[in-house]
Amino acid sequence: MAIKIKRKDWEDSIIRNAVLSVAELLHEDISVVYPKRVKLYNVKIWKDDNILYENNFMKKSQAMSYIKKILVMRKCKDAYADLKKYNKNNDDFDWWYFKLENNKVVETFDI
Repeated sequence: MAIKIKRKDWEDSIIRNAVLSVAELLHEDISVVYPKRVKLYNVKIWKDDNILYENNFMKKSQAMSYIKKILVMRKCKDAYADLKKYNKNNDDFDWWYFKLENNKVVETFDI
């Protein structure tokens, strides 16, 4: 078992010395936990049950720009985009589907 400490607490010399003393007394290792930034939006471009492109974004507007760029610029007529939103526990809880119609990206429900 290791003693876990957050990175910001490890940088505080008083807390670091206290944790080092406790770890020495208990003969335990110390594990510094770094914060993990979770990408909140995932985009997958699908065509014929194959993933053509995939990317992760922090904002929905960035994800939508990527979808428009791929579907319109690359002229992926039969492809559709799968946009998923994740929470901080990395569980997907919301999703949308987009496809190209008349050179415009529109939300769709029939895939």
